[in-house]
Amino acid sequence: MTGTEKQIKWAEDIRRANLTELDEILASAERCLVARAARGKETPRVVAAVAAVNAARPALESIDDAVWWIEHRDYGVAANLGFATKSDDIIKSAHAADNRGEY
Repeated sequence: MTGTEKQIKWAEDIRRANLTELDEILASAERCLVARAARGKETPRVVAAVAAVNAARPALESIDDAVWWIEHRDYGVAANLGFATKSDDIIKSAHAADNRGEY
């Protein structure tokens, strides 16, 4: 991570929170897939969303500029995936994968 010592500490906390939230979204998607499969329901939208989010994750993880993390701290992980990949579609995918309120 690049930046001042204070920036790096703060940015690492922000980055960790974003990646933790991303893990929670993916875990909720997995629970959704399992629950819907148990009921015999297909979930192509969630499957595609999970694949897209997993493919985009390295772009977010690779950002090592402390200032970037600090400046993007209030946007949330879905928007930050979009900024990292320069794609609005990934924001939609992250929202589609997010089933935390359901499963």
